[in-house]
Amino acid sequence: MTIWEKHFRQALILLEEQMARRSLALNPPYREIEYADGKKKFWNRLKPKSRIDLSYLVETNIGKRFVIVYEIEGDILGFIVFVGEDDHLYLDLIEWNEIFEESRGVEFSLMILLEAIAANFGYSRIILYSTGENIGYYEALGYEIAGNSFDNPDYGMLTPMGKIAA
Repeated sequence: MTIWEKHFRQALILLEEQMARRSLALNPPYREIEYADGKKKFWNRLKPKSRIDLSYLVETNIGKRFVIVYEIEGDILGFIVFVGEDDHLYLDLIEWNEIFEESRGVEFSLMILLEAIAANFGYSRIILYSTGENIGYYEALGYEIAGNSFDNPDYGMLTPMGKIAA
């Protein structure tokens, strides 16, 4: 297979994923990430470790993977990244922007949105992997530990958690 054939096949796969992508009708302050967001200021605890920033997230908002931002007056106060699997949503990442004091607590609003999306599209569960310091937060939201913790080289100890979607 030539490099051109390989690129063509990759483009076809991407096109199929985009055509199968579910449409989210979101109201402000929520919306899907856009190309221009990649240039906006955003600082979070993961950036120094994994270099995850908004420009990276713009590129990953494809197929079954969604990146939703919480925007007020042009500032991105937080984001949530999730993947729609066959019967569940997988929460990949949720962060608030440490640059803006008013962004504290935006994760709660994004989690409520995620649960509404799961219910609206008929997903039976939401699954996530929590760092040790966040287990209590997710338990307060109704998530339960769903397996044994394991060590991740980038994030430390992660614990699988889940919640039945309402």
